Amino acid sequence: MNGRVYDPEIARFTSADPFINKPTYLQSYNRYSYVWNSPLRLVDPSGFREIIHDPHTDDKIRSEKSRDRKNGGRGKSKTEKNEIEKHDKLNDKWERRYKKELEYASALFNNIRERYVKQQMENIHKYMDILKNTGVIDMMADLEPYVNSQDYMGFWNTASEYGDPLSKLAIGFHTSLYGDSWGNKVANSKLELAFTGGNYRLSVDQLKALKRTVGIEVMDHHYDALTNDIIDRIGTPGSLSVKQIDDYHYNLFDDMKLPNNAYGGHLLSWSPQSFRRMMYCTSCDPISSP
Repeated sequence: MNGRVYDPEIARFTSADPFINKPTYLQSYNRYSYVWNSPLRLVDPSGFREIIHDPHTDDKIRSEKSRDRKNGGRGKSKTEKNEIEKHDKLNDKWERRYKKELEYASALFNNIRERYVKQQMENIHKYMDILKNTGVIDMMADLEPYVNSQDYMGFWNTASEYGDPLSKLAIGFHTSLYGDSWGNKVANSKLELAFTGGNYRLSVDQLKALKRTVGIEVMDHHYDALTNDIIDRIGTPGSLSVKQIDDYHYNLFDDMKLPNNAYGGHLLSWSPQSFRRMMYCTSCDPISSP
């Protein structure tokens, strides 16, 4: 009937079957295969439906056609007409069965999807309750205005109120940068050297602008790390681990071509995480991202 073209060399149809004859049978989804890869038992005269092959019926049709031609007859033999009628009835049967199985598969899929969506929504509500009860949502809402206004001192002061373990270190460091202490002079020298390569000196205003730029970047990266920690549900929501702090500092300072320990990029960066936890991050999240 030339419904679809079959290539005997690759034992496949050259176009996909538009029907999935049996949705619950995996071979039905191999839409280029011939009769579910069972050519010894089945045939597909239309290209769309498989039927059980009966070689005796073929012999009978050939015999009847030969006899009819001798008697001047043309067209289909009686057996061939019967086979076509039988095939049409079988097609109707398969069509009804296909629709029934498709309806069942569709109902099953919808049921599974509804249960999955319901479970996911329940998990989301539970997680949101955790974020509310632990004050994480309030903390992120209070920090956001400082990020938008680029006020990093306001950011760290607010973070300190929520117990951010890095905030006290950040506040102390930023405060010392603008004094006349020995630590301030060392930090300024490292920062200036990193940006100028020692080829020229920065004015006081240039150095202040540079420190402000770096401070804003550190704040932005810290806020982004907190956001990702909450979204990815890593350990305690809204609490960073030493590794998470390391990662965003190293990425930021690599991008800015600064040494890891410049401007507090990472104090004690040479030390193991366990030592840094003991020194300034005792309340950091012990669970970090993989």
